[in-house]
Amino acid sequence: ELELKTKIYKDLFRRFKGGGKVQFVEDLHPALRKRFLDVPPLAALAADFRKGGGFEYTGAILPIEKVPEAWRRGIDISHRYGMICSYVHQVLTGPSIMFGFNYSFNRADNADIEKTRKALEEANRLTFELGGMVWKGEVAAQRLAMEKMDPNTAQLIQRIKKVMDPQGIMNPGNWEPLSSDQK
Repeated sequence: ELELKTKIYKDLFRRFKGGGKVQFVEDLHPALRKRFLDVPPLAALAADFRKGGGFEYTGAILPIEKVPEAWRRGIDISHRYGMICSYVHQVLTGPSIMFGFNYSFNRADNADIEKTRKALEEANRLTFELGGMVWKGEVAAQRLAMEKMDPNTAQLIQRIKKVMDPQGIMNPGNWEPLSSDQK
């Protein structure tokens, strides 16, 4: 499976050409192998580089063949909001890949925070548009997922939540639909 994914990934990026900057590591040193295969990737911990220390990402689980389009459109999103393009890729089991749209921001700058929120929302929408799903999404991503899923599934989630947490004290706000006054 890993050999097949390696071939598919290489073919995709050779066609895309990655701006001429994609390089494949054939023989990864064993000391680095774990670092690149860890979940979440260690690289994500170092991505918090802007003054102010904020960091958000969309953990987009995508079909491998959608990576070139996600890459191009993710760059467009970053540029639209004046952000530096930053991504994490991680090959997963099955025909998918984790493609992280990363956004660093200054937590002391409200305008920067708002730009990041908007970029994150666009990246979440793009993920669903490309046939993917958002891994560990924030509340806005959870609500977007609930809008996209079959209404019966969304209702089932709510019923299970109510049975398991009748007082609503565990993770309040998570996986809850918008009330009519919030819409």
